Amino acid sequence: MKKYLVAIILVFFMSGVIFSTGYSTKLESKLAGTTGLLSGIFLVQSYIIIGMCADVWEKNAYDVQSLNAYLATTQRYLNLAKKYYQEVSMMNIPQGDYKFFVRLDKTCDLLLGELTNLKNYMKTKEQKYVDAFQKYRKSAWAEIRSIIGLDKKKK
Repeated sequence: MKKYLVAIILVFFMSGVIFSTGYSTKLESKLAGTTGLLSGIFLVQSYIIIGMCADVWEKNAYDVQSLNAYLATTQRYLNLAKKYYQEVSMMNIPQGDYKFFVRLDKTCDLLLGELTNLKNYMKTKEQKYVDAFQKYRKSAWAEIRSIIGLDKKKK
């Protein structure tokens, strides 16, 4: 697992194409690149946290109250990120960056869907929530992989 996470982080550092270059200063360009990097890391970490909570709950390895606290914190951060992504996407930014922020917002929605269905399953143990959780999880990971460049063909 550690090797996989290191590989993901390296993709961020080696990929200079997260943001376009339509900025007037070097500082603006660096800030945009940093935002892209940190956003990608945030999405990956949120995905991992939600999955780990599901795993430890399924194995009864942690109490529900603590897991709910972790999920509530993750949910707050995802909603806060969505707010900022939406605000930035409404600013005068290059079109490529606008599309990127819209994708970040959409990915937060997918992670929130995953998280919500996990919480519902923890409460009810109904299979429909497991199915929805898996659907959102698969979609979120596909979007995250694309955002961070894991799907790009190696040359």
